[in-house]
Amino acid sequence: MSRPNIYKVVWSNEHASDELPYEFVDMETAIKAGQDWKAEMVAIDDDPAQAAREYQWEVVRIDPPTSKESMTEDPGPLCPHCDTDDSFLIAQGKGHRWCRSCKKAFKPPPPGPDFTKHDPKGWCGDPSRGAALGRPEVIKVDPENFYGKVFLRKLRMSPCGAYDANGTYWGANIDGIGDMYWCTTQGNTVDFCVRAQDREDAKAKVREKLPEVRFYR
Repeated sequence: MSRPNIYKVVWSNEHASDELPYEFVDMETAIKAGQDWKAEMVAIDDDPAQAAREYQWEVVRIDPPTSKESMTEDPGPLCPHCDTDDSFLIAQGKGHRWCRSCKKAFKPPPPGPDFTKHDPKGWCGDPSRGAALGRPEVIKVDPENFYGKVFLRKLRMSPCGAYDANGTYWGANIDGIGDMYWCTTQGNTVDFCVRAQDREDAKAKVREKLPEVRFYR
């Protein structure tokens, strides 16, 4: 006897993406749940017309996978729910990915700031002389009166936890000092890194420099 299909409703807007906390065994019920969810979001929003345009949803089949291509093992972007990169692209999912670690769907953020923009490019700007020690801190805003949004991203580091993707040395991640998180704006007017135990700890450390800052998910 074949197992039933399992469906989920995934949603996204300009700032975030997630899924409804239910699984469905038939497409019609899942579609109705998506329609009801959007109607509720539009009804409670201050600008219903804008909300109707911004909130998007779709039904995706998560089990069995839609196609073999959906299970490719290419390293994916970091999951915003659990900060791991163990995910696969959901076929016909309009860019949504399924995280194997936390069993949730998410839509990766659009291409954001360039991490290489303020890369020190080696010791004193000369990679032939060895790795740079950290990178310059850039804050070209008024820290006390900055109310804008920043990206906060966990950096992929070398196996020893000491080097970022550009080859910059940050010191070994020993004695539980934490992972590296990069804080920046779209135009890199803010650009610095912090060590933190998790995303919430990183937010707290960013707010020590920018008290009124807000964060993209």
